[in-house]
Amino acid sequence: MFSPDSGPNFDTWMRRIATPKYSGIINDNGVSAVNGINTVYANIGGRRYSAQLPPTTFFLMNSYYRNYNGQQTEQLKIAINDDVTVYKTENGKTTVTDGYGNIKRDGGPFRIISSVI
Repeated sequence: MFSPDSGPNFDTWMRRIATPKYSGIINDNGVSAVNGINTVYANIGGRRYSAQLPPTTFFLMNSYYRNYNGQQTEQLKIAINDDVTVYKTENGKTTVTDGYGNIKRDGGPFRIISSVI
């Protein structure tokens, strides 16, 4: 059950605690469109990457961050025209896989070869 004032409390928590702590993850992922060129940006393993996409490209991107008992996990999933790439970083090591867990040797759209970042 939520209390009647849980909404304002959640908003306060997001503004004071969560946003500064996770702002690098939340704010560094996105897309820009300039002169018909779409550029996708992502923070993966603490580094910022970009990839240019053709104007008619359909894509979806989502990410999450988790710290469980001191073990950090970041995951970014991007689907470009039905081609899924998953970037997963655990304790500094990034692996790049397809939607089925198979290693993507080309590094996906951000060209990251599975290695220590």
